[in-house]
Amino acid sequence: MKATQSTPSCDDNGIVIKDISSDTRVNYSGEKYTGYVLDKSTLLACPEVIPSFDCDTDEIFKEWSHSAWDDFHHAYLIIPTSVIEELNAISPENEVYYYIARQVLRRLRKLIEAVKFVSDEKKTDKLKTAIYFPQQKNLFTVFPNTRSLSFFGNSGLKDPVGQLLGAVDSAKRHAMIENLVLLTNDEAIAIRARASGIATDALTSKAPAYTGRREVTVPFELYEEFMNSNSGISLEMWQQFLPNESRLFANEFIVMSPKLGQNGYDVLKGKFEEYRNIGRFDCKQQRIVHLYYIHNLTTIRPKNAGQAMYLEAINHPDISVVVVTGSAGTGKTFLSTVCGKELHESHGFLQYITIPCAIDFQRAHGYLPGSFDEKIEPNIAPFKNALKNYLKLTEEKFKTAIKRSHNDKLDSTDREEANANPKKKGGKKSADANLGNDIERMADKLYRECYKTIAVEAARGLDLADAFVIYDEFQDQGPREADTLLKRLGTNVKAIIAGDIEQVHQEGLNRQNNGISFIKHYITDLPMVAQISLGKGEVVRSEFVKDYIARRDPNQD
Repeated sequence: MKATQSTPSCDDNGIVIKDISSDTRVNYSGEKYTGYVLDKSTLLACPEVIPSFDCDTDEIFKEWSHSAWDDFHHAYLIIPTSVIEELNAISPENEVYYYIARQVLRRLRKLIEAVKFVSDEKKTDKLKTAIYFPQQKNLFTVFPNTRSLSFFGNSGLKDPVGQLLGAVDSAKRHAMIENLVLLTNDEAIAIRARASGIATDALTSKAPAYTGRREVTVPFELYEEFMNSNSGISLEMWQQFLPNESRLFANEFIVMSPKLGQNGYDVLKGKFEEYRNIGRFDCKQQRIVHLYYIHNLTTIRPKNAGQAMYLEAINHPDISVVVVTGSAGTGKTFLSTVCGKELHESHGFLQYITIPCAIDFQRAHGYLPGSFDEKIEPNIAPFKNALKNYLKLTEEKFKTAIKRSHNDKLDSTDREEANANPKKKGGKKSADANLGNDIERMADKLYRECYKTIAVEAARGLDLADAFVIYDEFQDQGPREADTLLKRLGTNVKAIIAGDIEQVHQEGLNRQNNGISFIKHYITDLPMVAQISLGKGEVVRSEFVKDYIARRDPNQD
């Protein structure tokens, strides 16, 4: 479900009802309301369940602020104050959840202050006072099941689950609701609740995860206009043809496919270059423009739409920060390393820096014996491997050797000759070994010529200006470290922030709470930032890896 501009904000509809049992506007006794008690896990996963405002300063929340709320009709949504205390007690150390908890509390405060919600002090435990939304016929309230609130992250709740289940039981009695459900995404709480005779259900966010790209089937006339125009199409035209499409973010990529007529006879005249159907929203021009910069990299070509977007973002002069996520084998490190190498040859920047963010290097640095270069070697291996693959594609002697190895299927005569002449056979093996050594030496030399490696700890005090910077395995940074590293970026910089949020190695971090997930909350829709999520169908390493990832994560895009 997507929010649209026509959705009215809650401050237009919210009405405080002092006593819902007697107010004729609600008809509480006549209508069959279903009660829902929301716990901490639900609010953290789905903050948009709290109605928001058109003046919400958080653009991401604002975009889908009604997506979950509109699913409820004839519902009485109840948030116990013990859950408020749990949210307030989330430590700043757990920075992603802390950020979301602050958003939830801020949204809730805006709501109750905007409609002047104050419970009847004589009936606070009776659930009589609520905010009524006539459009959905929903009720919303905060239930005071605790009498005190602890601050500064020190929760006074000794048994928060017990408090929650007690609030559900109390709400069922005082709200006079037969059908009352505890909404929780916590398996342990759900089991304990059901064992106590309380119905449960899960609530997950319907807010679209921002991937930096979208695929849209557009009217044929719009598609034809975009394909034939060198300057793309205006945002105004896009909105005229697609009024219900959610708004575009800065540097968001759009993969367009045409909606054909009833008879399927629409024909696009002329031949177009590959990826011509992909546009990028240029917020300065307020236009959806073509990919102009993917051809700056002369030695390699993108293998799929995701790589085309990635190369466009890296090479675009107005985009300073590129965040790329995706499974192993999608080309994240390869393309960034090769682009940096080519920019080095054209003197695009003064410095070319790699900052390995993998947690195993951070643990090893300063503890294992050896020089800095020896200790950091395992973590710069992905960059060198990228350069080796690049050399295989561009150096003639390596291309020839690889072609020969692919086609070297001996017939019977060749086998007999090889067996009769072992010296010749050994000579071929020796030549192949020499080629292997050559490519290792060349890749190492190329890396040393182009790049300087900086440890995460050393990067924290630097001003990275006039530089091409690659942060690799950024998901292994905690939110606080990610914040620090991001603030190192100075003027005239191109920063590639790469990682796979499905492979977090740092203890205490997870898919939602890691460096990449954290920074996405703050950088989305900035005019100098592009984000690209490479899908599992865009794995290029091998057919085996592609099929393995598809089976491992069948429901992941």
